Amino acid sequence: MSDPLHDTGADGRYLRHWDFRIRLDANDGSTTFRQDATFCAKPGSASGSVSLESYNYPGRYIRHYNYELRVDLYQNSDTFRADSSFTVVAPWA
Repeated sequence: MSDPLHDTGADGRYLRHWDFRIRLDANDGSTTFRQDATFCAKPGSASGSVSLESYNYPGRYIRHYNYELRVDLYQNSDTFRADSSFTVVAPWA
């Protein structure tokens, strides 16, 4: 699990969900922010991939859909599993 109150992002902003959409926000120190910015890594559908489950909305996963990142309820479909599985790569900087 990530810990946005103790891990420092390069510019103090973190990915968090708001209205079930992923956005980049500055840490406001609130419990809600901490929960919205915490995701639990689970095995993804492809070898070496991960799916990221919302900490405060269990059963909802980050997925890409219609050119945006959302936090959607798990669906038992190949499309959902593919849209919610991510491969970890080295950072650009």
